[in-house]
Amino acid sequence: MQQAPDELKVRSTRFAVVRNTKVQLKKTTLKTFLHWFKDGVVGRWKSSDMVFEMKFDMPDGTRVDSEFHFMGLDTADDRDNLLSFELTGVWLNEFRELPFDLVKDLLGRIGRWPPKNKDTGYQATWTGVIGDTNPYDVDSVWYDVLDNPSSTLKSELAAEAARRGLDMPKFTCFHQPGGMSPEAENLDNLLGEQQYYFNQYALAKSEGRDENWINVHIHGKPGFTMDGKPVYGQDYKSDVHLSETRLAPVPDRAIGVGMDFGTTPAAVFGQKDYRGFWLILDELIAVDQMGTEQFEKLMAAFVTERWPGYKLEIFGDPAGQQKSQVDLRSCFDLLRDKGYNIVGSEQSPLLRQNSVRSVLNYSISGTPQFRMNKSCSVLHKGFIGGYQYKRMRVSGERYADSPDKNSYSHPHDALQYLIARFEAPRLQGLMSPAWPKNETRRHMTQPIQMRRDPMFSPGRTAPRRR
Repeated sequence: MQQAPDELKVRSTRFAVVRNTKVQLKKTTLKTFLHWFKDGVVGRWKSSDMVFEMKFDMPDGTRVDSEFHFMGLDTADDRDNLLSFELTGVWLNEFRELPFDLVKDLLGRIGRWPPKNKDTGYQATWTGVIGDTNPYDVDSVWYDVLDNPSSTLKSELAAEAARRGLDMPKFTCFHQPGGMSPEAENLDNLLGEQQYYFNQYALAKSEGRDENWINVHIHGKPGFTMDGKPVYGQDYKSDVHLSETRLAPVPDRAIGVGMDFGTTPAAVFGQKDYRGFWLILDELIAVDQMGTEQFEKLMAAFVTERWPGYKLEIFGDPAGQQKSQVDLRSCFDLLRDKGYNIVGSEQSPLLRQNSVRSVLNYSISGTPQFRMNKSCSVLHKGFIGGYQYKRMRVSGERYADSPDKNSYSHPHDALQYLIARFEAPRLQGLMSPAWPKNETRRHMTQPIQMRRDPMFSPGRTAPRRR
């Protein structure tokens, strides 16, 4: 109705209504649309073409003539068909399920209908993309474009637009208030009104859902969506373990580095201070596949920039001691040749995970033993769900026995190698090794010999904490 009428007094528009699959399109989007706009009242539904044709007269003597093409994106052909249209606009339903690059492609298809008439000077007055969705992932490009105040993508686009003398595309995001907010909307259409959301909240709490899940599904905030079971569950609490102020290393102690090897290596940097607090300072994660030698160059530059003058002690994946069939050198050999002190950490995955759990759940004089800088964003996202046991699709609520190997497992393995080097012996009733000092002359290449901890008494399931 906002479209300017042409010389025949017709307000012409053509829209694509898009959902990620045809099944969801028919079960949800289309049913809602036909509930709003009933067939035969303001338009006609053509099921064979999946098109709703809307035509009606307006009081000013003009006529609306609009088409709504309903499209799922199950196959590449479906996407090609969408991108062959000449459109006025697009409605993206549940757009968090759609690839962001689709919007880029659609920007080349909208604004093409109705076409400009050179003879009469007619030109359309409205074009654009409308989208609705449940809260999206903070790890997604949608969050980066619509919400992230420090988005590098938006900065790059702004610089490119300025260089070309063009305007930035306008992305505007409207956040609906959460279901339990005093400003909550749409309550009149829900059975029980706000009780509807509180029932969901109470059920989520009883099932042990974390605050991240509740923020996404009840409070309507961007968060971290997941389908599996978090490895650490309720052990990690961002408001407790994520430091509001920047943690700095203790000057006369070396910086420990937990390292996971493979084709996408990861390193986690931290210290255990004199009082027993764990300070997780930062993370370094390979984005693309790279070897240990290339990753070491990145790590050297990373450390020089952040903590010049500090000695590094690396505690690595024991598998990194395996010799290469090419030059008979292991990852450990390569790093030692570069001047690093490196030893293998605990091999047992369960003991490594329990080492991290033990420090997450312990406090010293009321202060959490484990604290982590906000720069460790991948570790944080792993804690709140990315590092997870994958759901077994054929088994309902059953999950895999070991954590899923994904982009979050590598830095979390690295964190475990760092912490388990010092906490795993204590869990076994052994004396933990002393934290290395910041002395470059000492070269620790051999594993430290463990002895029985006198604080451990036979028959106890766990040693006492000092």
